[in-house]
Amino acid sequence: MALRQLVNPFFLYRNRDRIIPHLGEHRDRLINDWKLRKLKNRHYGGRCYIIGNGPSLMMDDLEQLKNEVTFASNKIYLAFDMTSWRPSYYVVEDDHMIEQHHKEICRYVSGTKLVNGKWKDLFRGERQVIWYPWAHTKAYEFPKFSGDARDMLYCGYMVTYISLQLAYFMGFTRVYLIGVDFHYLLNYSGQRSIEHAKHHQQDHFTPNYFKPGEKRYLPQLARAEQAMLCAKYFFEAHRRSIQNATRGGKLEVFQRVSLREALRN
Repeated sequence: MALRQLVNPFFLYRNRDRIIPHLGEHRDRLINDWKLRKLKNRHYGGRCYIIGNGPSLMMDDLEQLKNEVTFASNKIYLAFDMTSWRPSYYVVEDDHMIEQHHKEICRYVSGTKLVNGKWKDLFRGERQVIWYPWAHTKAYEFPKFSGDARDMLYCGYMVTYISLQLAYFMGFTRVYLIGVDFHYLLNYSGQRSIEHAKHHQQDHFTPNYFKPGEKRYLPQLARAEQAMLCAKYFFEAHRRSIQNATRGGKLEVFQRVSLREALRN
């Protein structure tokens, strides 16, 4: 659109149905970029806890983290009736999760919500939502880790990987994982997603995490482990650390530490 057209009132009026949505989109993008910039190094030198939704997660764990900076994701809101803890940052990436549950996310999750930018239109008008640019890397490029959420965040086949990139972007130097069991009773076998059925066993902190008929991705743990290694090396290369405070589980990429030790540290 030429500059002379933008200063022509007749042109603007005649094309208002096309121009006004474009200006609204541009305004929303500028506001979102400003929100992301404010997160850059907000917690520089600090520590945080990234909470998974695995069966090892206990409500007492969450109560102990009430005074800590925490990231949580997906259906963590199912725990809200059982604890007064609330996450500092809520993160969601999964297409099925967002498409099926965006209304519940808006209803139950207060505070900052960081959402895959592919789905930003579903959250339009939600003032607490910040969307991040997201990319699914090609096989020969995978895995990739981003230190700048303003530029891009990369898929790592676990929302935990997005949270790790966000934690780095915000400046945390010590990150602890909890409830990241890295073990699922259903796993990827060539089929990317399924509809959950009654006979499918649950592998999250609550037995009603998935309901029959819900679409869900099948975990791809081999790829997710590659991504976790990438995160580990990226953090260590910049003199930062990730430790695993999960009770049990099968994620052995990171050094183990108990939640009590993590809190004492």
